[in-house]
Amino acid sequence: MGPADLQRYKRLLLEKRGELSSAQSDTRIRVPAAGGPQGDLIDQANADAEAELQIRLHQTDGRLLRAVEEALGRIRQGTYGICGVCNQPIFRARLKVVPWTHHCRECKERKQSNGAVEGRS
Repeated sequence: MGPADLQRYKRLLLEKRGELSSAQSDTRIRVPAAGGPQGDLIDQANADAEAELQIRLHQTDGRLLRAVEEALGRIRQGTYGICGVCNQPIFRARLKVVPWTHHCRECKERKQSNGAVEGRS
């Protein structure tokens, strides 16, 4: 992968980090309090469900932010674009869609199919 490609991916990652960082700081303001004793049971249940959803979104954003930071670290280390499992180059099409990935498509699919089999057992 050439320096121009690395710069393009780095720019994408920095943009995503900026989005996620601002979303993380906004979440403190947006997360509603859980139901509490006010309102009827339906209002309380709706407030609880909304709070739970916002918490899960916040956790997902946190995991994605860590993945972006790790990808930026791989750029600095010179290992960006190399699968962490098979050590083969990750196709540019995959990096364009998921620039924070650390697995090639084949290894990711294998991991997911193994997880699905393990999950059923």
